[in-house]
Amino acid sequence: PRNPGSKSCTPAFIALLAMLAIGQRGYERIAEAIYQTARQFADTIRKYEGKLRLIADPEVNVVAFQIDEKWGLEKGAIYAFAHEMAKRGFTMNALNKEMVHFCITGRFASDKKALSQFANAVE
Repeated sequence: PRNPGSKSCTPAFIALLAMLAIGQRGYERIAEAIYQTARQFADTIRKYEGKLRLIADPEVNVVAFQIDEKWGLEKGAIYAFAHEMAKRGFTMNALNKEMVHFCITGRFASDKKALSQFANAVE
């Protein structure tokens, strides 16, 4: 694994072992849970219409949004929002054009309290 010009196969091997252990049905269940959680996460953003604006309905595990211009906050407010959310345990990824996104993971989707904790943090 340490020959010049080669990469360790360990990460790929671990991914293969995980897929074999979980199986296709297990992977499909995890993927569906992530997708449904992303949709519910987007619905949480929609509840703050006039303050937050969803960029688009999520098609995978990423939910992008921004501060709604109607709210009248200054440029950069979404990044201050993201900073405050990080203090509350939710890491937003900054995008250009005053947007952030949040990636829904299997761990987030499997936590029954995660969505309500997110909603509480936004509030």
